[in-house]
Amino acid sequence: GDTIWRDDIAADLLKLRPDVVVLNAGYAHVIGFGPIIMGKEDLLNVHFALPEAKIMAIHLEAVNHCLVSREEMRQYAVDNQIADVVSIPQDGDSVVY
Repeated sequence: GDTIWRDDIAADLLKLRPDVVVLNAGYAHVIGFGPIIMGKEDLLNVHFALPEAKIMAIHLEAVNHCLVSREEMRQYAVDNQIADVVSIPQDGDSVVY
């Protein structure tokens, strides 16, 4: 769901150890309050917490206050050598794990 990276989120991931993490990662902001969902760097946070998990980055370009594009997210995953565990579906795509 919509959240930012926090210690309690990290603790829950470590406790539950999911095989797949669906991450709202468009780095949406509300003026005056900052981010309301995760961004590029949080792909690494999740990967470092759960290196075996697959990560699906969604909620990109979904609304006008999302600051990260799919292309930026793809490039970030490549640059940080995690592209093999990150999927970034297009609108309407289905992903099967």
